[in-house]
Amino acid sequence: RAAEDSLDYLANRGTGLGDCRQSDVDAWLAGARPDRHVARSFVRWTIAQELMPSLEFDPGPRAATAPALANTDRIALARRLLGVETIATRDRVAGLLIVLFAQPVSRVARLTVADVIIDHDTVSIRLGQSAITVPESLERHLRELVVDRRGSHAATIPTSRWLFPGGAPGRPINEQVLGRRLRQLGVECWPARRDAMAALAADIPAALLADLLGVHVVTAIKRAEIAGRPWGEYPTLRRGAQADRCDQPTGLRATIESR
Repeated sequence: RAAEDSLDYLANRGTGLGDCRQSDVDAWLAGARPDRHVARSFVRWTIAQELMPSLEFDPGPRAATAPALANTDRIALARRLLGVETIATRDRVAGLLIVLFAQPVSRVARLTVADVIIDHDTVSIRLGQSAITVPESLERHLRELVVDRRGSHAATIPTSRWLFPGGAPGRPINEQVLGRRLRQLGVECWPARRDAMAALAADIPAALLADLLGVHVVTAIKRAEIAGRPWGEYPTLRRGAQADRCDQPTGLRATIESR
């Protein structure tokens, strides 16, 4: 029943399995249905059969999860990812995108070189609708990753579009492989993303956070409520979103740099 209802839900949104996005999954999980997490088995099966993109599906409150990191611990982890010279560049960047920018590992694995915008003075990355100018501490590593994406024979193909190439030519890195690599560095992907989202939601309005990080706005609002951000500000922010759009990347950058 949960599988059937999830398909109906996508159909009502005008989306098929093959076109499903992380925001569609987030919107389903943000609903009030008590059995919404039960559809995870079906979703994982469709991903394994390559019927839908590789997306992250929260196992729900009944599954065992790692305890939340204190914000100081999360920032200490980010500093370690930045400071330890022996960490491979791709693992460093992937870990930081999760720990600092609350990205699901499935999304990180499928980033392309085109998602990184390199100018003379700045480097930006497009995770949602608007590109984010990254802090200088991450900028150097992103530049290096774009130029030298070694680590698998797929990366030796000059035309490879993936930021994190996988072992098979023309394919991105498998998200499970990337997740295992990050766990060896102390990055538990789902808890790290959850904690990063909570920390960012405390400082950035939900409307802007959804736009920048590529999550559904309902998910951003729920995280904002957990962080003590009033939901009532949302309609006003949406009315002024266009006027504020040019300042959005700067706002998130300032939040990251301040931590």
